[in-house]
Amino acid sequence: MKKVLIINTIGLNYEGITTVIFNYSSHICLNELKLEFVAFEGVDSELKKKFEKIGMVHEIPNRKKNLVGYIEKLRRILKHGYDVIHIHGNSGTMLIEVTLAKFAQIRKIIIHSHSTKTDYPIANKVMSPLMNYFATDRLACSKEAGEWLYGKKSFRVLNNAIETKKFVYNSDIRSKMRTKLDIRNKVLIGHIGHFSPPKNHFFLIEIFKEIYYKHPQTKLLLVSDGPFFEEVKKTVVELGLADVVIFTGRCEDTVSLYQAMDIFVLPSKWEGLPLVTVEAQAADLPILVSNVVPEIARCTENIEFYSLEKSAGEWADKVWSMVEKRMMGRGKGNMLSNIVKCTMKDSTELFRKIAGLTDRFSINVYININVDTSEEVPDCIKEYVA
Repeated sequence: MKKVLIINTIGLNYEGITTVIFNYSSHICLNELKLEFVAFEGVDSELKKKFEKIGMVHEIPNRKKNLVGYIEKLRRILKHGYDVIHIHGNSGTMLIEVTLAKFAQIRKIIIHSHSTKTDYPIANKVMSPLMNYFATDRLACSKEAGEWLYGKKSFRVLNNAIETKKFVYNSDIRSKMRTKLDIRNKVLIGHIGHFSPPKNHFFLIEIFKEIYYKHPQTKLLLVSDGPFFEEVKKTVVELGLADVVIFTGRCEDTVSLYQAMDIFVLPSKWEGLPLVTVEAQAADLPILVSNVVPEIARCTENIEFYSLEKSAGEWADKVWSMVEKRMMGRGKGNMLSNIVKCTMKDSTELFRKIAGLTDRFSINVYININVDTSEEVPDCIKEYVA
């Protein structure tokens, strides 16, 4: 049985990368792979329990707050004898984990890019060349994320995955959740994303302000937490919007929240492949995203891309036009079927090349592996599923 250590350099939390890791890990055949995970000390207990159903979770010091302690603890863990290490991150700072794995003589060192920008551009520029040199395999959630981090080095795209059936529109869940949120006949504009620079919350608040002044029957739902959480709340209060903006904080049950929404808005400054765009489409929501989001995020006709050079007022008008367009209701079309067709069309041939994949992954998992099918399937994927 092969032993695999999976690391999210951001830490295990309720955000996108962790969700992607869980979605894949929970559908991999555990009879042939022993999966283990690294989490920062103080990880949410319920989240830790979810991962422990799959494999052991090692708690180590926070990478950002105590780098020396993190390195020392991870170095000891790597002595346990792993065949594969899979490192998820957003920058060349993954060199830290790659170097430790190299010294531990781990044969397969996989790095996985999830963004198109970093908060540490200098460190990224300095560390990326060595990271790319020592890694045995390179993956990315989108073509853009791969080109940004790996440059001219070869890589494969493994797009983010969800269990589509969980998100199918359900009018009963919608009614219950809207009652719980006390929104009744309001138009609910939704956003799920970490309160951090990439997600552009302050611009989103400006957009909503413009919408609300013209259409007071609206409310805004903001899901998650993060370093900008309190500052965004303060801005909402200062603009006199406190009664019409709902903050849920950290939330595990986002599936029900999608049902309550009428439209999903994501004006991100940069992205790899935001999982929320796939989830929102599976829930049959109209979605307006910034044009920095990769085109590969398009799974249905429900999504539109809009320039960040447009003003908040123009974004507001665009959002409202999409709301009016969808007043006919949700669940009229087979969005789940559309998503499956869209992804499977490009992926079927590649799936066939990966021995035993259909036995190891649930048929209801949305996976779009966007690689040139004339090339060989990367060894790192074979290691995982063969």
